[in-house]
Amino acid sequence: MTQSKFYIPSLDGMRTVAFIIVFLSHAGLNHIIPGAFGVTIFFFLSGYLIATLLRREYEVHQFINLKHFYLRRILRIWPGFYLILFLATILTLAGVFKESMRLSAFLSQILHYYNYSNPKSFSITGSQALPGNRCKRGSASPAKMEAEPPDLRYQALPGNE
Repeated sequence: MTQSKFYIPSLDGMRTVAFIIVFLSHAGLNHIIPGAFGVTIFFFLSGYLIATLLRREYEVHQFINLKHFYLRRILRIWPGFYLILFLATILTLAGVFKESMRLSAFLSQILHYYNYSNPKSFSITGSQALPGNRCKRGSASPAKMEAEPPDLRYQALPGNE
């Protein structure tokens, strides 16, 4: 087995369906089209493809080089990520997008710590611009806001203390 490009043409149709589902949901049809289902399809395909690539590497070399694996992932994902981030930033600063932007929010995206940072430090506009509030899980509706985020601390199940 060689290290040639690995490609499964039959998955293109599944990618297309997933894209259309997400696109239509974002286009305002989210009450009809479940956009999260399209995202689930993408995650499923990604997991399958990554596991297959790792399995193929192991079959050839009898080990998996995680350094090379993550380097390939970075080289595949980051260029598009930064292109979109910088285009959106330029368009926002130019006034094309009527949203506000804060340096802390921009840095958290560019340095990849957004998911781990304090959401109260970001400038959010629109229906979510309620200071100190967060949506309940499974709901993006502003009518279902609660003052504090849910308690996500570890709780041992009975018998597993």
